[in-house]
Amino acid sequence: MVAVILLVAAPAFAGPVTFNFEQFGDGDIGHSRNFTAGGLTLNVTAWMTNFVNGDMYFNNRGFDETGLGIANTSEGHNEIQSPAFLQLDMSQLQSKGINSITIAFQSVQPGEGWKEGLSDVNGFYEGLNPHSGATDAGLTITTSLHRYIDIGATSKDVLLGASTVNSPAPEPSSLLLLGSGLVGLGGLVRKGRKLA
Repeated sequence: MVAVILLVAAPAFAGPVTFNFEQFGDGDIGHSRNFTAGGLTLNVTAWMTNFVNGDMYFNNRGFDETGLGIANTSEGHNEIQSPAFLQLDMSQLQSKGINSITIAFQSVQPGEGWKEGLSDVNGFYEGLNPHSGATDAGLTITTSLHRYIDIGATSKDVLLGASTVNSPAPEPSSLLLLGSGLVGLGGLVRKGRKLA
């Protein structure tokens, strides 16, 4: 019984969790989806422009042409193309103490670029920081107190690749609870030996 209590009270330790966006298959996957990985949830929504719904599209063309885009953009590639954007709702991750995410961009060709920003309004694209160049697999965005991360393209079109978060380290109180349980278990084992 004590061992069962210890297993229930044991904290989840920190480690990377990757959202690869493949879980709904290739093609048009709708306006908004909850992506899950490692017990965490990330909501992503597609917008054609501010407050105008779009549909997400998962591209799986191989090499660096794999990732999340937007269906029916004017270039015809079903990728993120200005003024369309994807909006990552960080609220469910923030409720678990996660305030940053490392994102990768795919299908970034010469002359193409992407931009990211932070916002607090669902469906509104603001606070953009433009980037250009080759595929960038290591951009870490910290949300501070903002709820949304907005992802767009500066020119032509790009794809949102895998995105990774680090699960938070256990709180000191969880570790104290685990330690107390281990001490209690040790005491019971010792008491059991004396009685035998």
